[in-house]
Amino acid sequence: MLALTFLTTFFLFFPFLLADSHGGDSHGDDPSDLEGIRYTINLYPFIIDAKNWNALDRVFTQDVQANYSIALGFLDGLAALEAALSQPANADTMHTLSTQTIDITGHGKAAATTYVTAWFFGRGVYLGQFFNVFARYDDTLVKGNDKSWKINKRNVVFLPNSPLYTLTPPEIRTRIFEYTVTATDLPDRAYKEDSYHYRPGYTHRQRIDTSLLLTCRLIYLETRHLPLSQNELVFYYFRGPRHLFTAPQHFFPTLNEEQRDAVSHVHLFTQQYWLEGSWEYSPWRNVTLVPEMRPKKVTITLRHTDWWNWEEDEPLGIDPRLPYRVRSNEMLSEDPNDRNEKTPDRARTERAWGYQFKNIQGLREVVIELETVERKIAELNAIVKRAKGWRFQLADGRVLIRDEDQTRSYTWRGSEKFHRLAVPVTNLAGPAATATNNLSGNSHALPPVSTYPPPPPPLPTASPANGDNSNAMAPANTPTVEVNSIAGDAAIASQVEVKEPGLSMHVVVMHWSAWTVDPDSRPVAELENKCEN
Repeated sequence: MLALTFLTTFFLFFPFLLADSHGGDSHGDDPSDLEGIRYTINLYPFIIDAKNWNALDRVFTQDVQANYSIALGFLDGLAALEAALSQPANADTMHTLSTQTIDITGHGKAAATTYVTAWFFGRGVYLGQFFNVFARYDDTLVKGNDKSWKINKRNVVFLPNSPLYTLTPPEIRTRIFEYTVTATDLPDRAYKEDSYHYRPGYTHRQRIDTSLLLTCRLIYLETRHLPLSQNELVFYYFRGPRHLFTAPQHFFPTLNEEQRDAVSHVHLFTQQYWLEGSWEYSPWRNVTLVPEMRPKKVTITLRHTDWWNWEEDEPLGIDPRLPYRVRSNEMLSEDPNDRNEKTPDRARTERAWGYQFKNIQGLREVVIELETVERKIAELNAIVKRAKGWRFQLADGRVLIRDEDQTRSYTWRGSEKFHRLAVPVTNLAGPAATATNNLSGNSHALPPVSTYPPPPPPLPTASPANGDNSNAMAPANTPTVEVNSIAGDAAIASQVEVKEPGLSMHVVVMHWSAWTVDPDSRPVAELENKCEN
C-alpha cells in the first residue's frame, strides 16, 4: 500500500554520487561548464528531499518539458512540474545519484544521463515501512545568460526492481551478460573433418544469441555493444565455410559508428599470396584501408594449406618487412637481428604487408598464427626466430613489438588429406612420422609453449557394468589437441604420441603489442628498456 500511495510523488527523486562524467570532444569541454552541469543536477535531490519546491527554478527552465512516465506523466512547464511534485505524501525521501555521463553537444547545450536511487520511508500509519525505486534521468540542459545551466527537458526511465540490479554487483552482472552473448557451437552444424577450415575452435558453425537484448530497454543499453566486443569477427581468404563469404569491405560499412567502435577483434584466415600480393593487386592492403574497420586486435592465421605451393612441399618462407612474395632462401638471407631500425630507408618498405598495419586506426594488438606439418618444424622454427625482429609501425606513432612471454604453440591431428607431398612419406600414422626431406638432427624447437588453446576436457566414457571401458566414446567432430612442452629456443620439441590416424599439425601463436618508443635509432636492447606501455 505504501508503494502505491507514494508512486506519484517520487519519480524525480533520484540523486547521484556523480562518479563519472565525460564531455564530448567536438566542441571542447570547458571544465567550468561540466561543474555547472553537475551542480544543477546534484541540486535536484536536495530540493526534493527538503520539499523546497520554490527552489525548483534553480534546476529547471520555465518552459521545461518533463516526462515522469507512469508516476506523474508528461508535465509541460515549471508550474505544472512544481504542482505535481508538491502533492502531499506520507513519506520522507532520500535520493542518491550514481553513474553519470555528460556531453557538451553544442554551444550552450548539453546532454546528461544519470542513474538514481530513491528511498521512501513511511510516516503515520506507514511508519516503519520503506521501499526504494531505481531510475535513470535523461536530461537536456541549456546555458543561460547568467552562465548557469538548467534542465529544459527531462525523461525519467524507471528501472526494473530485479535482483539482477538490486542484489547482483555490476561486475558480476556484466560477466553474466558477456557469457550470454558469447558465440556457441551449433551441434547439428558440424564442419567436415577433412575441410580446409576445420581446426581446434572452428569445428562447428556458430551462433550468437542476441535475445538478451530484447528483454528490456535497460538491458539493451547495457549489452548492445557486447555481441561485437565479446566475439571475434572471422573472415576467410579463402577456403572458408560457405556461409562466411562477407568481406570486411562489405561488412563494416553496414555498421553504425557505435558498433564500429565496439568491434574488438578481427580474425583473418588468409593465404600467403593474399598477404604478399603485388602492389597493384594487394587484397590485404585494400582491407587495411577500409576506414570503418578499426578493431583493437587483429589475428592473421596461415594454415598448412595456405603457404605458397604447399602441395609440392616448398620450403616455408615469410617476412612482413619485405614486399611481394618471400621465398625461404630470401628470408634466410635477412639478418634475424634486424629489428626494423633500417627499414624506413628501404626503397620498397611501404609495399611490404607488415607496413599496412599502419592503416588500421585504433589497432593495439596483432597476433600471427602459423601452422605447418610435423616434418617442417625446422622451417617454422626459422621463421619464429626471425619474427623476434618484426616490428610494425602504427599511425599514432606507436610500434607493435613482439611479446615473447605470450608466444605459444600447440599440436593437433588434422586430416591425412592434406599431406599431398611430391616426395614419399612413410608411417604418417605412426608415433614419429618421417619424410625423405625430413631434417634430422634438428636442434631448433618451437617457442616456449603451454596451453593455447587449453587442452580439451576428459572425454566422456561409457562404463559397462563389468567395468570394461573398451567402448569409450569421444564426441564427434572434435580434433585431438596436444600441448607441446618446450624448454626454449635451443631445446628439442618433445615427441607427440600419435594416438589416432591423421596428420600432425604444429601451430605457433605470436603476439605483438603496441608500445610508445623513442623515435631514434638506438640499439634495440637500449630502446626496449625505454619503452612505455
